[in-house]
Amino acid sequence: MKSIDFKRKGAAIRVMPDDADKRRSYNWDRIVYFAFLILLFLFLGWYLFDKIFYVKANGQVLFENVNVRLMNDCRVLNYYKNEDDTVAVGDSLFLYVEDIDEDDGGGSGASVATGRDSSSGNNRYDWVEREIYNLRKKIAVNNTEIREQTDLVRTYETEIPKLKNEVILDALPQARLDLRLHDITELKAAVGRINSENNELRKLIAQLTALLPADKKMRVASGTAIAAGAGGSGEDVTEPRVFLAPIEGSVNRIYTRQFETALKQEVVMSIHKNSPIYVRAFFNQEDMEYFMEGDELTVHFPDGSESKGILKRFYYSTVPLPEEFQKRYEPVQRSIAADVYPADSTEQKLWRSFYKMSVEVTKFKY
Repeated sequence: MKSIDFKRKGAAIRVMPDDADKRRSYNWDRIVYFAFLILLFLFLGWYLFDKIFYVKANGQVLFENVNVRLMNDCRVLNYYKNEDDTVAVGDSLFLYVEDIDEDDGGGSGASVATGRDSSSGNNRYDWVEREIYNLRKKIAVNNTEIREQTDLVRTYETEIPKLKNEVILDALPQARLDLRLHDITELKAAVGRINSENNELRKLIAQLTALLPADKKMRVASGTAIAAGAGGSGEDVTEPRVFLAPIEGSVNRIYTRQFETALKQEVVMSIHKNSPIYVRAFFNQEDMEYFMEGDELTVHFPDGSESKGILKRFYYSTVPLPEEFQKRYEPVQRSIAADVYPADSTEQKLWRSFYKMSVEVTKFKY
């Protein structure tokens, strides 16, 4: 009988023992998920804290300024100060003459002259001087239109190379390029017509000037005065006047060019007062309960820097937000305006570097 006791050989496959020092694997998806969740909660917490405990407002860095306006239409003959020039009280700003409407003061008209002339022989030339003045005003208006049309032509001509390349690449149709070329042709033709009209007006001025005596020719040629004749009598004459600076400060901006006519109540010049710079802040109406005069506010500038300011005054009546703070395609929003001045005079230099820029003003509610 055969033996059934088999001798077993060692297994060919062996199991290696676990490495006790083997590193534990990490679940990176779970780590990223929890990290994102933590960041989301932190952001929501910061947002809620900022909304609940702080009130914010947009603002502009400004100087106190005075806008120079005249009561009647006038023509500026000469400026004695340029932009950024410093002025003192009583300094001469500009030379002007009034252009009195014919319907004012019993039908008075405007004409070029330098003073009273009681001689009835000279009064018959008033209509000539008045006509010359009106023709010069027409030329000045035409020159303004020529400048605008010429600037538009230059802008269109700079677009032509780009349009040609886009047409070659089939990015734009040929009709788009043809339309722009047609616009340039039309504008150049319009400039030519206006120049021709100005030439005719100058010839007419020369013919009218030839009718005047020698002394009036010199006055008309210099263009230094306007005379207004009441009821055609020629006795009420406005001499050239000098506008004097009403405050001490610096010239911010000149709106009316030399020899241009400024209409009634139009701003001719703007002057900065020699006063501290400030921020005009615009608060929402519902935030009015959180601020009052004397509060300390934080001003955040565009470069990331911060400064402390004191609320000096605010205005109860609402004002429309400046254009840069308005939301496009939405109704005009109104807000409460407040003036914030630097808490420390040494920081005025920092504020000046952000003149006319937008800033953010914040205040802790509690």
